[in-house]
Amino acid sequence: MIYGMTGLTGPATAVRGNKIAAAGMAIAVIATLVAARVSSMARAVWLILLGVAIGTRSGSRRRCG
Repeated sequence: MIYGMTGLTGPATAVRGNKIAAAGMAIAVIATLVAARVSSMARAVWLILLGVAIGTRSGSRRRCG
C-alpha cells in the first residue's frame, strides 16, 4: 500500500498508484477477516464497516475545488 501511495506524487502515475493502494487495502481487509476467529467475525466486519464509514465521511468533507 505504501508503494501505491508513492505513485500519487505525480499526475502521470496517480491512477496506477491509486489502484495499487486500493489493492493493498483490499488484501488487508481480506487478511483481517481471515485472521478473525469465527466467534469474533461479526465484530471484525463491524469494525471494518465503521472504518469505511469514518473514512468516507472525512474524505467527503475535504473536497478540492
